[in-house]
Amino acid sequence: MPWKETDAMSEKYKFVLLCQEPGANISQICQEYGVGRSTGNKWLRRYRKAGVTGLLERSRRPLSSTLEISAEVICQISLLSDGPRKPKAKRIHAQLKRNLPIEQVPSMSTVHRVLVRLGRVEHRRKRRHESMRHDGMVSAENCNDAWTTDLKGWWQTRDGIRCDPLTIRDQASRYLLDLYGLVLVRTEIVKDRFRWCFELYGLPISIWSDNGSPFACTRSLCGLTQLSVWFIKVGITPKRIPKASPWCNGGHERMHLDIANELERRPERDCASQQRAFDLWRIEFNDTPHGYLRDKTPEEVYKRSRRIFNPAEPDYEYPKDFEVRKVDSKGCLFFRNEKYYLSKALSGEYVGFEQNEKLLKLWFCNFLLGSATLSKPLRHYPKDSHMFRHFEWVK
Repeated sequence: MPWKETDAMSEKYKFVLLCQEPGANISQICQEYGVGRSTGNKWLRRYRKAGVTGLLERSRRPLSSTLEISAEVICQISLLSDGPRKPKAKRIHAQLKRNLPIEQVPSMSTVHRVLVRLGRVEHRRKRRHESMRHDGMVSAENCNDAWTTDLKGWWQTRDGIRCDPLTIRDQASRYLLDLYGLVLVRTEIVKDRFRWCFELYGLPISIWSDNGSPFACTRSLCGLTQLSVWFIKVGITPKRIPKASPWCNGGHERMHLDIANELERRPERDCASQQRAFDLWRIEFNDTPHGYLRDKTPEEVYKRSRRIFNPAEPDYEYPKDFEVRKVDSKGCLFFRNEKYYLSKALSGEYVGFEQNEKLLKLWFCNFLLGSATLSKPLRHYPKDSHMFRHFEWVK
């Protein structure tokens, strides 16, 4: 015997007929049909008003939508999503708040929905990341507390010349201080770009970088290079993120991704044209609202440092109780008839030993190079003793 086929319309009609019988228990009938009492009352009300046609399924689309936006706003979103920069709902929403009255600005989710319908959003699968330690992450509360710097990674212009962008950025305001294409990565050229930034913006408290050249050398004491030694001499503390941890400077790396997507994929014909493109991109970057800055632009937030750069680089004066030694041309110094290698980056510079009862500290200007704990007070060691033969600096 074949199964008897039924549809929703016939089941609704049977339900209505049962409910119209004298003495019918509507609640029990609703329970038998697996519907709520409010749904049963709705079917009965529609049947009494329109007959069998009232039981037909109706559209659930609302009569009005609070998320509906005008065609003019959609056109603005489309125009703002055009161009070399990858469209983002946050960025476009911040621009709309600047260009439109507040009552006409849609929500960020609405802007994202419009971008999806325009085909401007690429959907990617989310990757699962292992939990990582966040030691040594760059942080700053005020402008010029910390600058971050890095080399983006080179590409060739259309005439075959190498271009290696140097980027310098303020951590607190996200302000891009400099974006300069280097043909050769030399310490003197990089120093000239930092000197230009110091004269224009003043001195920061610290400069963060990775462990690559010319910012750091892993084989040197405290990772010192000629560039970081110069930073210390002008009054800046060089700092480094942990090895193989670009996520510690994630904001800077994210900016490099934008440079790769918007500039590297369309190289200019020569270095001069590429530098003009860098300058225009830097202006646009600093004039774009940032979510971290509460939709303000880096240009509006950044303030020049009050620390003035002195190009004369006067000699640092150590306290009178320090024993001062000069580092020779090979990066070595003599102390208590012993010769110790420090770093070639310190050649010709003066370092100071701070002597306590059982602690010896080595300073270069106001930068601590290392310290050592002595087994007995320093005055008990004869000047010709080899007390540092098995000595290692604690960085």
